[in-house]
Amino acid sequence: MTARLRAAAQRAALVVAGAIALLFSFVGLPREDDRAVVRPDQLYLYSADVLLVALAILAAPRLLAAARRPRGPESALWLALFAWIALAFAVHPSARGVDLLLRAVAAAALYRVVADAPLSAVRILTALLGATAVVQAVIGAAQVSAGHPLGLGSIGELSYPLLEYSGVALARGTVGHEFILASLALVAAAALIAAGLRARRLAPWALGVAGAAVPLGLIYGRTVIAAIALGAASLLPRARSDMRARWLLAALVCGAALPAIVARDGWAGSLARGVASDRGPIVLEAIAIVAEEPVVGVGPGNYLAALRARPEIQMARAVQNAHDVPLLLAAEAGIPAGVLAAALIVLVGIAALRAGAPALTLYAVYLPWLIVDALPYVTPQGLVLTAFWLGFLRQAARGPRDSG
Repeated sequence: MTARLRAAAQRAALVVAGAIALLFSFVGLPREDDRAVVRPDQLYLYSADVLLVALAILAAPRLLAAARRPRGPESALWLALFAWIALAFAVHPSARGVDLLLRAVAAAALYRVVADAPLSAVRILTALLGATAVVQAVIGAAQVSAGHPLGLGSIGELSYPLLEYSGVALARGTVGHEFILASLALVAAAALIAAGLRARRLAPWALGVAGAAVPLGLIYGRTVIAAIALGAASLLPRARSDMRARWLLAALVCGAALPAIVARDGWAGSLARGVASDRGPIVLEAIAIVAEEPVVGVGPGNYLAALRARPEIQMARAVQNAHDVPLLLAAEAGIPAGVLAAALIVLVGIAALRAGAPALTLYAVYLPWLIVDALPYVTPQGLVLTAFWLGFLRQAARGPRDSG
């Protein structure tokens, strides 16, 4: 490929990545009336799917080059993880596995494009993801105010009732799950903080942080609290000596706290439940499956089907994915995949810790979703969000550069 064609492909890839940032939050094409609830064991077309295929094609030379010449231990571990998941698929092929692997390749392409982008393009991608989060915040706030879905099925809103605590609805947006909306809000807010720390004009970025954080006050969960607390704590040392960091930290906290005050009855109802949940039985179920298939697991995307086929190990009230990404990977692709995933989480964290804010803030807000949930891996939108998160992390870890 000539230099001119390579440059054109890179520009096109950035445009496609920007379009994905705007579209991936919509659940997908209108569904049949009798399929109002997104089921994790069915295949769906999402609004950004065609764009993800296009991006995978545009970024294919970069992915192949990275596979041929891994740069450092982190790259080598990523390559080993993908190879082991592919091996597990070869042993246990399935339609769900095909869907998951294709989306994982597209996510890897998206990561590569974001991680390699020039700073000017990173600012644009950050602004687009922030705009998406703000739009979802508006939809989520309207849902909570109305107490029911808004009838936006044509852009992906699900029609089944919103979850409630003490009679107060949780925001869901059009992403299909409350915690996907929360993780979108956190990643977007942290990326906006990273951009704001480097930009000449602070106000637009701080306002974006506050707007993106609104759903965090309308999704009543302990994981949300933990993610906000970790993000705020990671930014606090810099905020002590940096006025920009103080304003951005205030925007994050106030953006989440003000709607939380309005929805305080929902928070009170959620927290009053105590710590009782099915997480313990869910973990034990996953461990039982890992013990049965320790080398290559039950196959990518096959966990729920494998669990349904083993009623003797079911302990939770409902069949659910293991709420931990390394553990779920160990069940689906074997213990080596789980170990590689855990090692990667640690390595990414060490790099973020060395880089300091804003990389550490980005890492901190997403870490809880990797260790107490499965959405970053099992959902198409979660994979896209994970790719953006890793790409922005890579950019933030590079340190200060000239900004506009």
